[in-house]
Amino acid sequence: MQANFEAPIVEIRRRIFENNTDVPGYTFQFDFPDFEGLVQRIVSKNIEAWGYELLADFRHHQETFIPVEAERDTEIESFYKVPSHLSGSYRIIRNDDVVISLEYTLDRFFTGSAHGGRSTRVQNFLVSPFQPITAKDLLAENSSLVDLSELVRSRLLSNRQYSEKWVVKGTEPKDANFSKFVLEKNGIQFIFDEYQIDCYAAGRQKLWIGYDQFSGIGKPSLFSKLASNDF
Repeated sequence: MQANFEAPIVEIRRRIFENNTDVPGYTFQFDFPDFEGLVQRIVSKNIEAWGYELLADFRHHQETFIPVEAERDTEIESFYKVPSHLSGSYRIIRNDDVVISLEYTLDRFFTGSAHGGRSTRVQNFLVSPFQPITAKDLLAENSSLVDLSELVRSRLLSNRQYSEKWVVKGTEPKDANFSKFVLEKNGIQFIFDEYQIDCYAAGRQKLWIGYDQFSGIGKPSLFSKLASNDF
């Protein structure tokens, strides 16, 4: 018997799952939101397609895995029987009439590895007109990644928490260094995985910058929408 609830559904979550018991085996699990609304459905389908791309790459890695030969070393043989796994989980940062922004965490372990790894991926979309949002999309025509690099670098160094050497290298004006950011209601949060601006032990680092701080380098037409409170 179905229970009747007065509260509305706020999120439907779907899962791509595959478990392979071969040796070496693997487990793959990727969650994604099933949004309502015409444009939001496009976002869900895009993320689902990305999930299946991850699964295809993961399968290919397993199919081409060749363990190091070790003569009658049972300890090493058992080491290479440990199954691989990949899981993708997400947080919805913003979902309104202006922007859809998600932060993904991918946890991986491959058979034969000494340890697993974790990485961040993001999905940012402008709702109308519908388009993905990258770091370059944030910038005005007369601005470049150099300007964004200088802004982020100065903010990171201002609190004296990080080594200047680490920060300078991790904020070089390259697409990869600024590909991980999420769009909040009042600002942008940049995400730096381990080893980008600090050592592994420091963990993932984040920097929040208010939309008003992008004056002079941000694209006015986009930032006027991002900072809108009419939703």
